[in-house]
Amino acid sequence: MNAIFRYKIDHELKINYDIIQGEVDLNMVIQHEKTRIQSDKFNENYNSLIDIRGAKFINFMENVGKFCDFLNDYTKPINMERKCAIVTSTPLEVVNSTVFSLGLKQRGTSLKFESFSSEEAATKWLIR
Repeated sequence: MNAIFRYKIDHELKINYDIIQGEVDLNMVIQHEKTRIQSDKFNENYNSLIDIRGAKFINFMENVGKFCDFLNDYTKPINMERKCAIVTSTPLEVVNSTVFSLGLKQRGTSLKFESFSSEEAATKWLIR
């Protein structure tokens, strides 16, 4: 299965949605994030929902530090008081999202991360 990256914006709920599916490595995710953040559709003041159900991360543990460094550095000019919900469906996805959020916390980010098993629960947390 090839990697699939999609994003959409819900202006009513003020949420940036990211959907990642297929076999991906973190370099692909970095490129997707750069494109998304630079898009005129992206709103830096909106919270984010990242759906990684169906994504298989290749060499995640070996590259998670590089991804955390990128995201921490790249998003400094963006509103860092935002929330980011990660929707997962497997124990490995929960572990990956937890390792990722801990890596960002160690780098001093103030983004608030939580993992959820449904988009509905994630959305409720984001709009609170």
